[in-house]
Amino acid sequence: MPNPLIIGAGVSGLSAALALLQRGYCVTLLERGAVGSESSWAGGGILSPLLPWDYAEPVTSLALRSMAGYADWVADIEVISGRDAEFWRCGMLALDVADPEQALAWCAAHGMMAERDCLDTPHLAPAVPKAILCNSISVIANAVAFRREAEGRSGKLPSVSAESKASGSPRRFAPRDDGIVQCVPKENCIWLPGIAQVRNPRLVAALRAAVVQLGGVIREQCPATGVLTQGGRVTAVQTAAETFPADAVVLATGAWAGLGLAGLAAMPKIRPIRGQMLLFKLEPGVLDTILYRNGLYLIPRRDGHVLVGSTLEDVGFDKSTDDATRQRLHLEAAELLPALATIQPVQHWAGLRPGSPDNIPVIDRHPDFENVFVNTGHYRYGVTLAPASAELLVDVMEGRTPAFDPAPYRWQAALERRWAETL
Repeated sequence: MPNPLIIGAGVSGLSAALALLQRGYCVTLLERGAVGSESSWAGGGILSPLLPWDYAEPVTSLALRSMAGYADWVADIEVISGRDAEFWRCGMLALDVADPEQALAWCAAHGMMAERDCLDTPHLAPAVPKAILCNSISVIANAVAFRREAEGRSGKLPSVSAESKASGSPRRFAPRDDGIVQCVPKENCIWLPGIAQVRNPRLVAALRAAVVQLGGVIREQCPATGVLTQGGRVTAVQTAAETFPADAVVLATGAWAGLGLAGLAAMPKIRPIRGQMLLFKLEPGVLDTILYRNGLYLIPRRDGHVLVGSTLEDVGFDKSTDDATRQRLHLEAAELLPALATIQPVQHWAGLRPGSPDNIPVIDRHPDFENVFVNTGHYRYGVTLAPASAELLVDVMEGRTPAFDPAPYRWQAALERRWAETL
C-alpha cells in the first residue's frame, strides 16, 4: 500500500493523510471543493460530545481516546506546520442537567473530572429590578469568567486547585461585577474542567500545512467521479480531467459519503444534517468557558469572539440560513450571556454534518473491495474524533490489531443500526 489516495480533505481526510504520511506512505488527497471548507470549517471545535453521558458507548469511547491525547496531537501538528490551532482547555459548564447523579456517575466511571454545585450565586439586592431578573434570563454568563490556563500541552486533565484542596470544597465560579444570575438550581449544574476546544479553521490550516510539509499532495476543486476496478480491487480513481492510480483508496467524504461513485455500488448509511451557527464579537475575557444548556452552546475564543450554535436540520444538501433561526439562536444566547443582547452577530452560516445512525462513524474496509476503506459518519464530532479515527483507520488498512475494539465502527454494524426518529 505505498500510494494510498484519500477522497475528501476535511479534518477526517487530513488526519488520515497525516497518520499515513507519518508511517512512510506517499499520500494524495482529492477534494471536491476547498480543503476543510464544509463541516470541518463550520463547526465549533468543542473536543467532547456535548453531554457525553447521553451518547452511545462507541461514540464516547472513541471520543475519550481522542481527548486523552489531543493536546499532544495538536502540538505535533503545530510543530510540523508552524501554525497555531488555538487549542484551549477552557472547560465547559453544563446547566440544567436533567439527571446530575447519572451524569456524575458516568464521569466517575469514565475518568472524566466533573464537579457539581459549582456556581456561587451572588447576593441580589432588593433594588435590582424584577424585569432584569426575569428578562435577562442569565445563568451566570459574564459571571463565568473563570480563566483556566491548565492545559500546559500535557494532554492531562487539570487537577483540583491548591485553594480547593486546602479548603476541601469544590472550586466555584466567582461572578463578575456585571454578572446577573437567574434562579437556576445550582445542584443541576456540572463543571467539566477537562473539556478543551480548537478553532476549526486554524486546525484545518495547520493540518493542511502539516500534510504538505510531510510530502502529501492535495488537489482541490477535483471531485472524484468514479473508480476503475480489477479483480476485487480499485486500481484508480477518476475525475473529470484526470485518472489517479491508487494502491488503496480512503473515502472521507463527510456528508457526501452516501452518494457513491461510479463503480462503487455499496456506500455507507450517511445523510447530511444542517447546522446553523452565529458568531459574535465581545471584549476578550467576557466569557472564558463553554456554556451549554438544553441543546444550545456558547463557545468563547481568546480574542473575544463567541460562537453560538446550533441547529439539527434534516434538509438534504441545503446550506442556506434563515432569519427565524438567527433570531432564535440570538435570543437563546442572550438568555445565557446578556452582553449579547444589544449587539448583532458578525456572521451567520450553516454547515452539513455527516449524519449516521446513532452518531457512530464507519471506519472499516469496504465490503466489495479489499483496498477501499471508509472513514466517515462522525456527525457532530469529526474534529473531536479525528485522532482516534485516523489511528483505527490505519490499523485496519495495515491489518494490525487495533488498540481498542473496532467492532462498533465496522461496515456491517452500521448497516444494522437504524436511524433515530428524532435527531
